[in-house]
Amino acid sequence: IHYYLEHRDKTAVSQYLIKFSHLMRKVLNNSRNSLVSIKDELDAVRDYLDLEQLRLNHKFDYRIDIAADVDVEAWAIPTLLVQPYAENAVKHGIMALDKQGKIEIDLKRVEAALEICIRDNGIGRKSRMPEHGNTPGKHRSRSTSINQNRLDLISSMYNGAFTVRM
Repeated sequence: IHYYLEHRDKTAVSQYLIKFSHLMRKVLNNSRNSLVSIKDELDAVRDYLDLEQLRLNHKFDYRIDIAADVDVEAWAIPTLLVQPYAENAVKHGIMALDKQGKIEIDLKRVEAALEICIRDNGIGRKSRMPEHGNTPGKHRSRSTSINQNRLDLISSMYNGAFTVRM
């Protein structure tokens, strides 16, 4: 926002603030519940990715593909489950690219389960390890460990099995 204000781009400031307020409203509404519909979660993820596109001058494109047999209103997932992984794709994958980035989020049924796969064309976690003074396998992001703790708790509450694979 500061950048746009300095460059007197009132239209961009307005767009950014509107999108930011929509995202904050969705996050606050979704945070009232431990589980939300996939539709609600993906709406917040879209708003987040749209904001990042504006902030990064459209350095990346994204696509969200939902298989025909996934009812986005019927399935519920933990609140803010997908967004931290989309954020990691932007921050740790796309930001380091010197070409156009791509983020793909695919949702499909695998037997009785729901699989959500997030891919990007970034440089990859292993490539970034030396830059952060880490060796592969040693570093674990806070968002990953926080999400795993949340999934463990929600799994015990709902007798379910929520897991994350990277």
